[in-house]
Amino acid sequence: MNKTLALLCVLCMLAFSSYAQLNIGVSGVATEDFSTFDGSGFAPLPGLGELDSDAWAITGFSDGNLPFGGTATSGDYARGTDFGFVSTGGIYKLDNGPSFQGLYIQPGGSDFTPGTITLKVCNQSGGTLTNPAVAYEIYFLNDRDRANSLNFSYSTDDITYTPVASLDFTTPGTGDPEPPTEKVSRSTALPISVNNLACFYLRWTSDDVSGSGERDEMGIGQIMVGDLCRPDLIPPEFDFCPADISMSNDPGKCGAIVTYTAPTAIDICGNPTIQLIAGQASGTLFGEGDTEVIYEATDGAGNTSTCVFDVTIEDLEDPSISCPPNVTAFNDQGECGAVVTYADPTVSDNCTTIIPELVAGLPSGSVFPVGTTVVTYDALDDYENSDECSFNVTVIDSTPPELNCPADIVRMITSGCSDVVNYDVTATDQCVRAPTTTPGLGDIAFTGFRSDADDSISFVTFVELEVGTEIKFTDEG
Repeated sequence: MNKTLALLCVLCMLAFSSYAQLNIGVSGVATEDFSTFDGSGFAPLPGLGELDSDAWAITGFSDGNLPFGGTATSGDYARGTDFGFVSTGGIYKLDNGPSFQGLYIQPGGSDFTPGTITLKVCNQSGGTLTNPAVAYEIYFLNDRDRANSLNFSYSTDDITYTPVASLDFTTPGTGDPEPPTEKVSRSTALPISVNNLACFYLRWTSDDVSGSGERDEMGIGQIMVGDLCRPDLIPPEFDFCPADISMSNDPGKCGAIVTYTAPTAIDICGNPTIQLIAGQASGTLFGEGDTEVIYEATDGAGNTSTCVFDVTIEDLEDPSISCPPNVTAFNDQGECGAVVTYADPTVSDNCTTIIPELVAGLPSGSVFPVGTTVVTYDALDDYENSDECSFNVTVIDSTPPELNCPADIVRMITSGCSDVVNYDVTATDQCVRAPTTTPGLGDIAFTGFRSDADDSISFVTFVELEVGTEIKFTDEG
């Protein structure tokens, strides 16, 4: 009975020790998705939310290095869960939805600059593992202006590491004030053979690259190691995907011919096929606005990945507007203006159907006042490009004013040789401005006769004078 119990204990210990590192079992694949990690640290006998330090070794933190089998359950090594935008240096559990679960690091001046994360993987498949494949995701939050690296290397002895330059990664150098958490996929086949029960090592190395100030958060997740092609569990990876493209329209076109370098993809299990599934091919006319271009890579097992970028064409071309010629008209009878009609302005634009807008003057068919009215039209397209034209409408007052004179005046002078004559002259006109009357200039000569009876003089004359003009008579003998 005691022997049986002892044997069971040994088996339990062996079973427990088999989980001391990341083991590739009979399935040929080992996976670490960090689903049970919550940022509580590392221990050789991990508790709830901790990672097994027999599998992980870490360097570069101010709280000291963590060797394989060490314990670090506080400080830099146990910062808890990070939902984004932390500032204290250390190791966190990234938890930003099902697609973003991983070991996350906030580098600092004395934390992880430089630093390394090393994962120990052991072959317990029962046979030799040839050219094991590695696939993982890199997560980052680009909220800072400093760029940092997270590069991959591998080793069979934990002494000499071989870098894989094609997997190098550097965070962007210019921070986004409101960035999303982003991810990129990495995969490769390692040119090594690993005997049964032997181990090999995967390492991620980080350091400052460029810029200044604080650093972006970054980390790793969804690690898969082993014979990933039987079955093929890893989708292909785009090793080149064009950046977003922004350009102005071609002259006279509501768009632009856009050329871009075609995306390329790799797959650890073969050569993937690539096809355009949305948007337009390089060398075609892209319409104004935004066009999302999507390429899809498919491997032999049907795994897929996508390359997505935007092509934005901005219409910077002004419309063209032409006004009718200047218009001259005479006033309508009895009116201080005239009804004037004119042709509509003509507008052309490379993208938009535009109705010209009157911005000054009067519309066609209106009563235009006597004088010159400047008429201005504006053409504005959907992208705030504009053009303007103007022309003159001149109305000439061709109707003279009407003068109202008093009746003829006859005045007998009975005393002296002069008298004051008062009278009113009025005028009317169809326009608002008041007409004026102008008296004659110079002396007024009268013709008379002499009477022998009483030496009196009588005369009749007709004159245009202002009211109150004094009339003087001079006897010429």
